[in-house]
Amino acid sequence: MSLRAHILRNDFSIDLSRPVPAETLDALGWKTASLSGSPDPEQSARKLAQDWGISLTEDSVTLFDLKKNADNPPKIAEVLVQMLQFSGTTTFAFTMDAAAFLKSGNINFDVEDVASKSWIHLELGPTQMYRIPAGAKLRITFSDQKTNMAGLGFINGGLSNLGVIEEKDLDKCTIRMAYLRSIGKDYYNKS
Repeated sequence: MSLRAHILRNDFSIDLSRPVPAETLDALGWKTASLSGSPDPEQSARKLAQDWGISLTEDSVTLFDLKKNADNPPKIAEVLVQMLQFSGTTTFAFTMDAAAFLKSGNINFDVEDVASKSWIHLELGPTQMYRIPAGAKLRITFSDQKTNMAGLGFINGGLSNLGVIEEKDLDKCTIRMAYLRSIGKDYYNKS
């Protein structure tokens, strides 16, 4: 499965007639790549994470597995519990820049397009990699997909610093303001 990105309608249905180009995602700080042609996808993922500005340390690289009863590192399990609490009802953001390389499974999630004031639906599969900028709004509805995704996570600043911020707390959050400035949006004018 290759990356698919489309605009969401107001009723949250996917508008297949409106694909979103990678340049739009890049302008919003989201990066995506396919590593399917790489002879060593995990090593390529590590290199790409560094190219995307994530410092690799012992604490910044971790395995994750969303399968039921998977044995995840404690901090990953804690963040997953928070994400599941927000899933489908609340938008949230990560506190640190992060990237994920999918070894297996698929994931679907929505990202905010602050430029067009709309949402973009992303669908990614095995050997896909994506970067999530800290402070960028996203929503994941785990009930709409199989939770069979496993992969390698990269967290700038280390796993111990990773957290999630619920949408209701984002507007006054310095991480959110820094994200908006990084993509050229003036937080105070909401433009």
